[in-house]
Order: sequence, then structure tokens, then C-alpha cells
Amino acid sequence: MGRNRPGPAAHVANASFATHPDARGRGVARALVGHAKDWARGQGFRAMQFNFVVSTNADAVHSWQKAGFAIVGRLPGAFLHPRHGYVDALVMFHDLTGAADDA
Repeated sequence: MGRNRPGPAAHVANASFATHPDARGRGVARALVGHAKDWARGQGFRAMQFNFVVSTNADAVHSWQKAGFAIVGRLPGAFLHPRHGYVDALVMFHDLTGAADDA
């Protein structure tokens, strides 16, 4: 976790993490994103962004959307998936200045 970019964009946080397949369905991603958002708010960040969410990872996309993140960009063919070949990556964004949410 940290700032997404330096300088005039330093008010936007970024985080990157993954859940091991054996731990899926146990609330790990929800806890991670909740912690990341709380940390970012506590550090004074105004927003949080995930720069590279693989579009075929439906569980991750759903988890981040449930946590308040919106898809704001698509990087066509940016990820070489071992089974699906070149797939899109998503940029997901969440404004942290509003009321705190559950995730």
C-alpha cells in the first residue's frame, strides 16, 4: 500500500494483493481491502486505485466492486493469461472522501 503516483497525484493510494486459491471464500479479500481503505483514509488519501485487475479474475472484480470500486479504465490485452491468452486488465477506483462503507 502506498501512493499511486508522486507529486500532484499523491492523494490517491494504491494497493496490490492476492488471495491464495485455498483461502478463497473465507473473507480474506474483504479483510484486506477493508484494511487498505482504512489505512489510506488514516494516511489522508482521498481515493484509492487498483491499476491492474485482470479482467478474467471475476472473483477479484466482484470483490472490489462490492467494496465500492468502479471500473474506470480498460487496458486491452495487457495481461498474458496462462490459459486464456491476452486478456484485458482493469483500472478500478474508489473515492474515499465520502462516508465510510462496510468493506
